Amino acid sequence: MFTSTWLLLLGNMMNSAGRRAKRTKTEVFLWKPNASKFKRVITAGVPLLVSCTNAEMLLVKKLLELDPKDDVKESKQPPEIAALAVLPDYNRLAKPILCSHADSDPEYGTALFQHYQLGDLEQWKRQQFDSKNWKPPPENTTRGINNRAADVWAVDACIHFLATGKEPIEDSDAYAARRYRNNNNQHPASARFYDHEDRYYDAHVARRAIPINLSKIQLHQRGLGLSTEEKRAQGIGPEYHQYSDELNDWMMQHLSRTPSRRRATERLVYGMSLEAMGMLKKIGRKSALVDMDAQFGIDA
Repeated sequence: MFTSTWLLLLGNMMNSAGRRAKRTKTEVFLWKPNASKFKRVITAGVPLLVSCTNAEMLLVKKLLELDPKDDVKESKQPPEIAALAVLPDYNRLAKPILCSHADSDPEYGTALFQHYQLGDLEQWKRQQFDSKNWKPPPENTTRGINNRAADVWAVDACIHFLATGKEPIEDSDAYAARRYRNNNNQHPASARFYDHEDRYYDAHVARRAIPINLSKIQLHQRGLGLSTEEKRAQGIGPEYHQYSDELNDWMMQHLSRTPSRRRATERLVYGMSLEAMGMLKKIGRKSALVDMDAQFGIDA
């Protein structure tokens, strides 16, 4: 156990209202081994301690496994603590307030860290990452717009843009001008339910998904080829590249305006993974996967 008394100087720099105080008296906190008790386990080898006299005073205790090859006696610090010591002080870097090696046996050391309300890394990962794998990103808070079906549409919209250089919708400005002109130079009555008229037109502009498995001749026969102006804007290079029927089928299905016609994310990833594996084996047989250290599927 620890045989020395350590002083931890804790300064409260912010008052309860969130404003910076002019001057606060530094609180001296005296810590002894038997002054704290176990509260809970944060992760393996890292328990959270709480003061026996102050329930709000928390400490993080970490067990450090010592390597016999490391000369701890010479360095006076375990390698992990020595690495933290050479790093400059900056935001979100927690340095130990106490470190003792060979405690409680020669194979382990102990380090104490101040507890921060942001939580430990494992807790943050579980709450802010693992539990949100099946949800929209946290910054997407527009109810009814950002959802799983919208995420699937967005992925295939990116595929469409990469393959064609165009969004899978018509030009919203041209659509707005046409609707405004055809409505006696007035916005449609239903536009008042939107924050701005532009958002109404963006929501109602027609979709225009260009197939990506057609040749140049087939595109022109369907009236989907680039105009002279578009060719000039695009510069040299092919109009479109002809991709596989499989990729086109996946893209067109998930660009459907009806959300229920789009596959769920799990089925999308699983189905495309199976087709990708099949295509790779068909092209290069099993040898095509020899040098690929990858797993396909939703758990990859």
